[in-house]
Amino acid sequence: MGAQVVSAYLEARAPQLFDFVSTASEHGWAYLKPFEWDEAAGELRWVHRLASGQVARLRMREGSRGGSSVRVVVETAGGALVGEEETEIRRGLRRIKGIGDYAASTRSG
Repeated sequence: MGAQVVSAYLEARAPQLFDFVSTASEHGWAYLKPFEWDEAAGELRWVHRLASGQVARLRMREGSRGGSSVRVVVETAGGALVGEEETEIRRGLRRIKGIGDYAASTRSG
């Protein structure tokens, strides 16, 4: 039996009328390793090993607020993220996209 996957959902504010798909393409993220671009979903995906040793799969896409946010799903199999792990992910996401401050909610699933 495999480990239960736990998901955390992060929503990041973006500039008004932000176009995530265009930005992912123009900045090259869609074409560079370790990223993987899912054209059908309009989603940027990658796997990241945290300093704690926990491995997370991240999926970033256009957010739910009419183009003014980016949504990131963080999936782990080693249990829910602890504070330091979430902080590490947020720091990395800021470097990748360089926009907005994060407002997060975490759910198990």
